[in-house]
Amino acid sequence: MKNYSQSPLPFQGQKRKFVKHFKEALKAFPDKATYVDLFGGSGLLSHTIKQEKPLARVIWNDYDNFAHRLECIPITNEILAQLRPIVEGKAKGERIDHLKPAILEVIKKYPSDKVDFISLSASLLFSGKYATSLKGLEKDNFYNCVIKTPYSSEGYLRGVERRSTDYRNLIDEFAKVENVVFILDPPYLSTDVSSYTGGNYWRLKDYMQIVKCLSTMPMYVYFSSNKGQLLDLFDFLCNEYDFPSPFKGTERIIINTSVNFLSTYEDIMIYKTPKHETNQ
Repeated sequence: MKNYSQSPLPFQGQKRKFVKHFKEALKAFPDKATYVDLFGGSGLLSHTIKQEKPLARVIWNDYDNFAHRLECIPITNEILAQLRPIVEGKAKGERIDHLKPAILEVIKKYPSDKVDFISLSASLLFSGKYATSLKGLEKDNFYNCVIKTPYSSEGYLRGVERRSTDYRNLIDEFAKVENVVFILDPPYLSTDVSSYTGGNYWRLKDYMQIVKCLSTMPMYVYFSSNKGQLLDLFDFLCNEYDFPSPFKGTERIIINTSVNFLSTYEDIMIYKTPKHETNQ
């Protein structure tokens, strides 16, 4: 089975830069545990777990319906194949608004529910920008970022169980199940979440609720960033007001991440491993 080091399709917030560190952290967790990927996103973390822990039960919460985007890959490749001759001769990254009518004409030939606008955004919009509809695509400037290699997801989530529900339902379902590792990679605070399903509802209290849940989880891997300074808030409360730390007994890895040349931030992975246990 192919080992993917990044999502087979563009996805905002995928953890491709964390894969190496994530694999290393997984060594401290049981081989036969149940891994519940609460914010499954592109499925990259679930894929990585199944690669590293083939005996584990891996549950991918596909709340964003990424599975549909994977199903649309043949049409996505078909559209991109028609766009390549249109942008031929244009430099990578060159603004191509004058070609916009011809490009949109190709896209409009397909039913909108079969078009992966996020993947097309990666080939047509400025780095880090995503449209989720034809209307969203039409209102932006176009740049030549059309990929030359067709997309493929062969074997990507083989052996992984797919769910599509609110993350709280899965926490309730597996809260009392033995040998469970929760994976939490919610949309980051103070980050554009427009390309996520239900992204508009993410507020500070939602993140606080997630951190509260961590205190009840014996094993977890939690991803955050310094964008909303949420971790700084908890550090302050612990240091100044003796607030019990929700991250006591955890390991923390920090890497610098860039969205584009104008935007950088710290990506953080916090994980809590089983105590005095060995892999089973």
